Amino acid sequence: MSVRTFNDWSTSVTALAVPLLWQSALAAGLVAGICWLLRRSTPVLRYWCWQVVALKLLLMPWWIVAIPLPGFFGAEAAGATENGERRLDAAMDSRIAPPDGEASVTSTEIRRWFDFLGDFTWRSWLVVAWLAGIAWQVGCMLIQHDRLRRLLSRATAGTEPRLLAVLEQVAAQLGLSQRPTLLLTNGQGIPFVCGLLRPVLVLPRGLMAELGQDHWREVVLHELAHLKRRDLWWSWLPTLARVVYFFHPVAHWVWFRIRLERELACDQLAMTLSGRSAADYAEVLVQVVSYASMPGALAMNSLEGLSTFWKRRLTMLLFTSKSSPKLSRLTCLAIALTAISACLVPTFRHAPTQALAHQADADAKAKDDKKEKTKPDSETIQGGWEVGSLSEGGGGSPKEAEQLKNALWVFEKEKMLWKLEGEDKIPEATYKLDSTKTPKTIDLTVSLGELQRHIEGIYTLVGDELTICIPLGQDTPRPTEFNAPQGTERSLFALKRKK
Repeated sequence: MSVRTFNDWSTSVTALAVPLLWQSALAAGLVAGICWLLRRSTPVLRYWCWQVVALKLLLMPWWIVAIPLPGFFGAEAAGATENGERRLDAAMDSRIAPPDGEASVTSTEIRRWFDFLGDFTWRSWLVVAWLAGIAWQVGCMLIQHDRLRRLLSRATAGTEPRLLAVLEQVAAQLGLSQRPTLLLTNGQGIPFVCGLLRPVLVLPRGLMAELGQDHWREVVLHELAHLKRRDLWWSWLPTLARVVYFFHPVAHWVWFRIRLERELACDQLAMTLSGRSAADYAEVLVQVVSYASMPGALAMNSLEGLSTFWKRRLTMLLFTSKSSPKLSRLTCLAIALTAISACLVPTFRHAPTQALAHQADADAKAKDDKKEKTKPDSETIQGGWEVGSLSEGGGGSPKEAEQLKNALWVFEKEKMLWKLEGEDKIPEATYKLDSTKTPKTIDLTVSLGELQRHIEGIYTLVGDELTICIPLGQDTPRPTEFNAPQGTERSLFALKRKK
């Protein structure tokens, strides 16, 4: 990828940043309001509402629709867009083009490997920082995965018969098709499950001894509830959203809310199946967090020292215990329809009417250029052409060269005419193009009364620009390059199509 291509791509990426940020914040705000209204309902419902937001965050960059701004705002936006484009183009030119009076770098000069960094625009540096942030997030995830691997390698298989019996009973009660492997670790920590394909239940040995057998069932129920709900799979949605939008507070907020509602949903399921009250279950939670964070320093009847996450989780247990952990079919259908609707709504990028008109003109021109490229040169060259510039290398008559420069070159089927103002006699010639050769060739047979002159030249035809290099001297061979230095006895004509 060239520097200019990367600059262009960076411009399009940063232009989408503002609509992505404010529309994602709007979506998260709407869902936050809905979840506040549903604060006394099951956390499973709020969990899926936030998952829809995470899914929308990942899909937003892939479907962009430009809409015009009406009235006064449209005119103002149009001016701002044009001014911004001018400033951006000027900035890019100042980065890429050499300063006035200085020679540009030739192909024979050697550029150092880091010289291209000076060609980057400020938008490109923003994109580089964004990509570096994503790479950092992925690196941190790999480090966490390596730490988990080392922790599991030091863990020992659980052999306590009563603990294994609890695990078997809970797995059967939840209807799990595969019982997770039980591992016990030494030291502080909290219980957790891991492994997408081969689930593993990890329990701290000291915590299980401190809790006592009466509370083992609640801990195992909570952790296996994650497997029942397939939380290990669904957690990738907010995780990927937070990696891509690491700079966006909304992504971190959504990740936090999904994590909180997920834990509350597992707490609800564990309380329902164990038959424990919210107060009894909260006591088990406090013991777990006490062992994991500050054993001996946290009183059982105090929330002092707990993080915001654990405070919210404990205070919401009362509402959670009064709702059902299961969703009705109608609720599931409503969630599915909401997710589909959210995916079908595009990201709106504001574009003024004038900008849309310019874009339509550009698209039409690109379409016409595409059609022109598919036409053979014998059809594209038809019509009138005006000489924009002329380079002479000697060998011909100055008067003849001046007449050719001021004439209108007209191609009509297989004939070529030079029309001069005030001249009744119009010189004409027959021509033949050969676009298969490199460079492309043009053969002219000019009629001069009863005499004829054969001229062999070369040409290029790109859109509305035609370049012809022909010899003017007698017995001068066909040119091989598009130039006319002194002494070559040829002329180089740069023509543009007459509108």
